Formats: sequence, structure tokens, C-alpha cells
Amino acid sequence: MRKRKLGYRALIGALLLSASLRAAGESRDTVEVGRIKVVVKETALLVPAKAAADSGILEYLAVATGGKTYESVMELECDPRNFHAALLLLNAKPGGVRFSEGPDAGPSVRGDTLEIDVVYKRGDSLRTIDALDLISFRDTALAKQEKAHKEDLAWVFTGSETVEVERGKTAHASTLEGSLIGIFIDPTAEINISKVTRNPYRGEVFGFAVNAARAQMLPERFWLRLRK
Repeated sequence: MRKRKLGYRALIGALLLSASLRAAGESRDTVEVGRIKVVVKETALLVPAKAAADSGILEYLAVATGGKTYESVMELECDPRNFHAALLLLNAKPGGVRFSEGPDAGPSVRGDTLEIDVVYKRGDSLRTIDALDLISFRDTALAKQEKAHKEDLAWVFTGSETVEVERGKTAHASTLEGSLIGIFIDPTAEINISKVTRNPYRGEVFGFAVNAARAQMLPERFWLRLRK
């Protein structure tokens, strides 16, 4: 049985890392949390990534190794536990996914919002792509006015639920599922999109798909940047 619990170990780890940042002072521009770079002055994370699906239905913007890469734009090369701890270092606060009951039953997301984009080099120039530009509405009516509708979207640090894997032992569900940034709202993911959509496999106009024109511009490897 799954039980929701606080991720105390990740929080303690983040606090210790935060103390090391203060001790380092301004002489260090970046601190590494596993393979994640914490860019101190920009209050940003840089996470190494590689391209995954370049077409089709999406459930995720990003997964970890072992996650559903066939339903994700990219695979992040990091430990989900480090991803969670690094987000806490940005002073981002998770709020969770809540499920309401009644006629309007469904999930809602809580937590601090984040800006997410892709950073890569092309020749001598640095290129960026907004993460929202990598996905498209499957509903053609929404897609026709995609720019306007995307203004209502945000990335929310919900934090992955913590589950009991055996008596007395817990783990972040993201470490078990490899889910990091959800597009179809997922309580196991660390970050979720703010818009609640219906299951993309239950209707031709539900959810999101890869924006192939933009995703195919990505190099094989790049950085995902997250800013608070």
C-alpha cells in the first residue's frame, strides 16, 4: 500500500548542500548535485539531457533513465533524488497533487512555478527553446490558437509523492517510476504542467503530443534549464 510521507532525507540533504553553498561564497558560480549543476547567481539548474521521442502522444516532458522515454520529449541523465534536492536548493516549495471528489472530481496541482527551457550550442552560438514549444495541443481548435492558450500554462513543482516500499522504508515514487516532469498530471512526477487534461489515449483531442518541428531541432544531447 502506498502512503504519502514527507521526503525528509531529500530535505536534509538539500539543507546541507545549501549550507555548503553559503560557505563557498561567491567564489563558486556552480555547485554540482550529482550530475546537476546549480548555477548560484542565476538561481537555476542545468540538467544533462538527451532526446527521446520526436513524435506521438506525450505523458511527460522529461523522464529519468528507466522511465517512459517513448512518451517523453527527453531523458534526463540524473538521479531523481538529486533532481528533487536540487529543486529545493532553488528555494522552490513543492505543493503536491490533490484529487477532489464530486461532479468536478479530478487532480489539481500546487507548488511553486518554474521556468523551463532547453539550452544547446549550434556552432559558436548558444540556442534556447522554451519547453512549452516542444509540445502541442492535440485538440486542433486549441492548436490553431496555441500561443494564446499556452500563456495559461505553467510548470509546477508538485514534488513526487513518497511511498512505502516495505515496512519502515520509503522512497520517492519518481525514483521507482522514473517520472520527472509530467504533462498528463502524475503524482509520482516531481514537476507537473498546470493544465488538467483528459487521458490522451481516450480521445483524439485529449492531451498533448510532440511538436515534431521543434523537437527535431534538438541535438542528441543538451541541457535542460530550470529557473525559479
